Amino acid sequence: MKPLRTDALKKGKDVLLALKQYGPLTRKTLQLVVPTIKDERNFRRTLARLSEKSLIQKRYELINGAKGTIYQLNQDLHFRNILSQLLECQPDDLKQREFR
Repeated sequence: MKPLRTDALKKGKDVLLALKQYGPLTRKTLQLVVPTIKDERNFRRTLARLSEKSLIQKRYELINGAKGTIYQLNQDLHFRNILSQLLECQPDDLKQREFR
């Protein structure tokens, strides 16, 4: 696993903090909540990097009869420990309910 660059770490951390605060979100909602990443291509790239590193989970759900992609913090204990170090909190603070 390659380390994140400083600017990528800042963008990624902003996304992780938003997911911690608001819970599972769609990409469009997440983009509204994290205004520091203005370019949509950079936003998609940030989400892809976080997903590749297994820090976030990408789930496909039916929302109002249509398929939607939901992003949420990885709920595996190992990754919650890694996320808690990045976000400077306790692993139990990162527990999230399933998206419904």
